Amino acid sequence: MSNLGIRLDGRKILITGVSRPIGIGATLAKRFAEAGATVAVHGFSGYDLTVGEKNTATPTGTENIAKQLADSGLSVVLVTPSDLAQTGTAKKAVEEATEKLDGLDGLVLNHCYGTTLELGKWTEENLDPHFSVNIRAYMLMLQAFAMQVDITRENAVTMFTSGQANKPHAG
Repeated sequence: MSNLGIRLDGRKILITGVSRPIGIGATLAKRFAEAGATVAVHGFSGYDLTVGEKNTATPTGTENIAKQLADSGLSVVLVTPSDLAQTGTAKKAVEEATEKLDGLDGLVLNHCYGTTLELGKWTEENLDPHFSVNIRAYMLMLQAFAMQVDITRENAVTMFTSGQANKPHAG
């Protein structure tokens, strides 16, 4: 599949949520690198293994994806996999990517935490990681990105995630 003429030559981009070979994050990492970007990938396979992604997840998913893409000649580096629900990991991931790529001018935040419990069955234990990963980590990563960004260059941030392709989220 082509990149429809889009070129990202010279761009340095961190992509999160890269842990499953058929996931959105892995696909974006491949496509961005094919378009000429240098890509840093971050993921946390431990999450996938606990939420029913066992058919496509492996304990070293992010590492495997980074190696496979780099071995195919694409400019992809691994950011140490970590659980973004843990204090300090969000900022550290951006700092590591910044160091490895000598700066960043793109950030694609694709990581997520989800719960499949029905309304009325949520607990603080279910909600805390949701807020930590989906809100706190996003905001802290955005802040860390802004602190290192070169304002003389064009920069871009994209924040999204989706599990809607897996099944309807009724209820």
